[in-house]
Amino acid sequence: MQDVTEHAQANGYTGSTPVMAQDGYVVSPFRQFYPDFCYKLRVERMKAQLVAGVPVTGYSIHGTTRIGEVVSVNGMNVKVRWNDTRDVSNEWLADLKPAITSSAA
Repeated sequence: MQDVTEHAQANGYTGSTPVMAQDGYVVSPFRQFYPDFCYKLRVERMKAQLVAGVPVTGYSIHGTTRIGEVVSVNGMNVKVRWNDTRDVSNEWLADLKPAITSSAA
């Protein structure tokens, strides 16, 4: 059994119970496939970060990156207004991440 609490915390785990894994499964605090456990942590962290007005980046199937702004979040669906076209589209939460923006002085 391996203590993976530090890795879980890097993915958003905030529980007080140490996260123990064995053979690819979290065995404490509850039994779950470890990659699924990490994915759910990342999704929950993203839900907390993606609120209306937050700039985000998204990736197209063509490998291009777009920057937009969150309009609303409904479960795993995020409505985004894209800066380049001002179009609004519904995106899957896991396909987005907060954009790193720099302000010119």
